[in-house]
Amino acid sequence: MTELLKGINKKGPSLFSSHSLRKLQISKKGPSSFSSHSLRKLQISKKGQFDVARKTIFWMLAGVMITIVIFVFALILGGHKANLMSVPLDVKAELISLRFTNSPECFAYQDNVSKVVFPGIIDLEKFNKTTLERCYSTEGIGGIKTLNFRLELQNTNLKLLTDNYYSADVTDSTIFKEVLVKYENGLEKDTLAIYVQEKIKGYEQ
Repeated sequence: MTELLKGINKKGPSLFSSHSLRKLQISKKGPSSFSSHSLRKLQISKKGQFDVARKTIFWMLAGVMITIVIFVFALILGGHKANLMSVPLDVKAELISLRFTNSPECFAYQDNVSKVVFPGIIDLEKFNKTTLERCYSTEGIGGIKTLNFRLELQNTNLKLLTDNYYSADVTDSTIFKEVLVKYENGLEKDTLAIYVQEKIKGYEQ
């Protein structure tokens, strides 16, 4: 028994020393292994941050470009829409001037008994300023910002001006209509000249 204990005592220090040596070797390897792992994680983290920053800059630039494209497209579309909706002056003036020869509220002759209206026949008794103001007044639709007219029966030399027709020397368009004029004793041929002034810029009454 004593000899067995002596054998164990003799082997113990060598066993203990070998185990301690292995632990010491592991502990020495640990820091270098940990440092390498941490370095890889740090590199991955920096790469991820760079990718995020790069994507952020890309989407910011993309957002600016998309905004510019939308703005330019809106301008082009607005201009195209305005061109489609714009009516040439001659067409607009022609449509408005139809009332002067076709409407009983203007100068068109209307039979007192039958109340039948005769388009193209001008009742001379109606051809005056009062009828014109009732027929066409620009005050309620923009004044000088819309069309104004000067009407002239050329054979009789009678003239009428709408409320904001400011100069006989300025004419943007002229319309001539062959009409009949109703006098007390009959009808006579005449020509109604309609001088048109468009929106007047910078003019104040």
